[in-house]
Amino acid sequence: MILGDLLAGFEWVVTHERDIDILVTNLYSNRECEFGLVDPVQNARPNGIITVGTAGNAGPGTSTSPGNIPDALSVGSIDSSDRLTDVSGGELVATEDAWPDSVAPPEWPSTSFVPEVVAPGIDVLSASSRGGYSQRRGTSFAGPHVAGVIALMHSTTDQELPMNDVRRVLQRKQAECFGA
Repeated sequence: MILGDLLAGFEWVVTHERDIDILVTNLYSNRECEFGLVDPVQNARPNGIITVGTAGNAGPGTSTSPGNIPDALSVGSIDSSDRLTDVSGGELVATEDAWPDSVAPPEWPSTSFVPEVVAPGIDVLSASSRGGYSQRRGTSFAGPHVAGVIALMHSTTDQELPMNDVRRVLQRKQAECFGA
């Protein structure tokens, strides 16, 4: 996908904010930190849109945008034994090293860990482009699980759910499930 098309898609989402609460982004750029995605992710938040960004599939010590943008909720993938998958991205992102001052807003943390939460990403039943279904793997298949949980959270209230509250609840519940 061309970056311009992606940015146009984000713009459409932001202008239709009354219809959209959650944006799942299963995208990978040639650069680990895609500067052009920062503004669209940041513009979604004031409109009440939570951006769920997958962490990428290049393995430990890696991440991709928009999953590594601090304003998005980053998602990694686990297998049926609740272990992080071998392809799931995961790294400690040092803001100063990853993002130039012209891109990183001052409110971003000095470091952030990607992914923040995990979901099933191995042998996920998915519609096939050839018809029928096939089992797929990767963080792209974990992201929709997290978006579904956020949608359920949204369904319990008429109020907007702040991103930081959603992040805290998901991380707390995940820690409870994994005994951390």
